[in-house]
Amino acid sequence: MRKGNDVFLLTLVDLLLQLLFLGLVLFAVHAARRSRESARNADLAAAIAALDSIRESKGYSSIAELTDSLTRLAPVSVDSMLRLVGEVGSIDSLTTLVNKARRGSGLPACISRPENGRETPIPIARIVAWDDSVLVTSIGDSLNRVMREAKLEPSPSAAVPLSMFRRRFGGIVKANCRFHAVWVERTRFVDARDTVGIAFTRVTRQP
Repeated sequence: MRKGNDVFLLTLVDLLLQLLFLGLVLFAVHAARRSRESARNADLAAAIAALDSIRESKGYSSIAELTDSLTRLAPVSVDSMLRLVGEVGSIDSLTTLVNKARRGSGLPACISRPENGRETPIPIARIVAWDDSVLVTSIGDSLNRVMREAKLEPSPSAAVPLSMFRRRFGGIVKANCRFHAVWVERTRFVDARDTVGIAFTRVTRQP
């Protein structure tokens, strides 16, 4: 009986030690995760502060509008925003990148007006995007005039499938500038963004 009790106690002690070790491991993992999250939150706060400073200096109404401009260079997520601030290293470099995003692929707007010391693009169309199609409507006669000058058929009144977008609007693309369009997104996917980017630079503010 005494030997059996000893075996039972040793087994119990071994189990308790294993549970203690497992608890220490879980605590260490949790602490490391909390530490990483704290560092990440601090970096994110610094990124947001930097972007907000650029937003004010460049006349954007919100950080969302600024980051939407930056998506013309690359999709902006929390991770990419942290990389962006880490890579540019300074407000001046970030300003240069924002200006590049506003121009769209490094090209100036085909139609613009001077505003607060810089050229502000004037959209020629309003584009509503769905999962597999886009509705492109002219703002005033702007898009229709551009289509006529390019010897293209007028913009259709119905939505255009993404597969046909290049055929209908690719002819307005110019080598030295980009036309801009007001963007209304009603899809969770990026297919429409990528397709429209063939011919237009997207802007989110209303003309």
